[in-house]
Amino acid sequence: MRVPIRAGDAGLDFDCWAKCDQVTTLEKSYLRYPAIGVLSEETLKMVEEQVKICLGLGGWPGRQVRR
Repeated sequence: MRVPIRAGDAGLDFDCWAKCDQVTTLEKSYLRYPAIGVLSEETLKMVEEQVKICLGLGGWPGRQVRR
């Protein structure tokens, strides 16, 4: 449920983790413009997949999503 983000990705100076199992909302005033970094497409796809799994929106191999 955690996606590793390597140093250099999104301009980070150190390795860290995206905690996909702790999805939350933020007040817009906490956001910075312009963005301080951008994740690589590969890392963003991994984060998106893990968030879907945590929210029960599919993503597990062989699992059918009811609609």
